[in-house]
Amino acid sequence: MHFAGWVVLAIGVALPLLAVVMARSSRLESTWERVAGVVTDSKVVNSGELYAPEVNFEFRHNGISLKGSKIRRHLLQFNWRGPADRAVARYPLGAAVSVYVDPQDPANSVLEPGGDLGARTTMTVVGALMVIVGIALIGSNG
Repeated sequence: MHFAGWVVLAIGVALPLLAVVMARSSRLESTWERVAGVVTDSKVVNSGELYAPEVNFEFRHNGISLKGSKIRRHLLQFNWRGPADRAVARYPLGAAVSVYVDPQDPANSVLEPGGDLGARTTMTVVGALMVIVGIALIGSNG
């Protein structure tokens, strides 16, 4: 049990650290160039267990036509349809949108800069719980 405890503890420490790295990289998106775009497809997809919004859009950056599909980075998927329906409702087919374009890689774009706070929060909470479980496993006599 001690080895398993150390593994659980290590993963528990790593998850919040990864959330911090994700937050820093996502924060840069708000400094990206903002350009006009249009939604070309907007629907909810089901992978069998999870629902996710699928929003495709087109935009021009420095005279080049590009396509994107990220609402925001690290977007959580759920096993119920509601959150995906709400995301798709914000981006109906044909809607004019603001697209945030990475100046270093214009093919990298998002509609909502900053990443998904829900994903980072989930990683932090799960990580904290894993730290507690890991410590308990390490300290157990069995």
